[in-house]
Amino acid sequence: MLGETVESTWWDFQSHASWNRVARHYPGNFAPQVARNLITLYTKPGETVLDPFCGSGTSLVEASLLGRTAIGVDLSTRAIRFSRASLALVCQMTYPIPKLVRADARNLNFINNDSIDLVILHPPYSTIVRYDRSDSRDLSNLHSIQSYADSLGAVMSEAYRVLKSGRICALLIGDVRREGLYYPLSMIALCVGLRAGFVLIEEIVKHQINCKSDAGWRNRPHNFLMIAHEHLYVLFKPRSPKQWGEFMRDVGLTQQIINPTP
Repeated sequence: MLGETVESTWWDFQSHASWNRVARHYPGNFAPQVARNLITLYTKPGETVLDPFCGSGTSLVEASLLGRTAIGVDLSTRAIRFSRASLALVCQMTYPIPKLVRADARNLNFINNDSIDLVILHPPYSTIVRYDRSDSRDLSNLHSIQSYADSLGAVMSEAYRVLKSGRICALLIGDVRREGLYYPLSMIALCVGLRAGFVLIEEIVKHQINCKSDAGWRNRPHNFLMIAHEHLYVLFKPRSPKQWGEFMRDVGLTQQIINPTP
């Protein structure tokens, strides 16, 4: 596997890793280099990585190739099939074989408290890509930003519960545009993560290439800028409630996050 060294908060991968022949057919997949860098930076061999929206299995493959144990969760039976195909294509028996579970990321009751070393979250960007239209629990069916935020909050709370103190939850998310208005989904998701109890240690801006929602506008008149970036928030589970309270106080968000105005 070809790794790409990163030394700043601007990540720009012009192509996906060569193994990604299965995932390229799955909508909304992300560059394996993102998962590889996160796993390399924030875990050691033998530790456990959790992906609650495993999709086509990108992070699971990278975790296995790097000698980490991995758990992939997804509501979609299609996603589980894609993940299984990705693992069969790339990972041999010499690597730790990830565990796949079809479940709702809002309820990870099969995972113990404080048992995970790294969580990688790449949730749907609201309704930009609809993954399973038949399942009302699917976050990609939630058009209401408030409903989406509430559901993502439940996911973040579960991520916080299963993650060990002092470890990382990485959240990759992009913003959306509707009827000419720009919805800062990433900012909303960050606030949700802070409310769950995390603090922020890095914000990485990732260059987004080959965005299908923008492609249809490239040869048509439009009066808006095409979104070409995603946000990667590196969130830290504090070792004590005091650390979270001090962070929230210092950035002046305590009242807004704990008691948001209706």
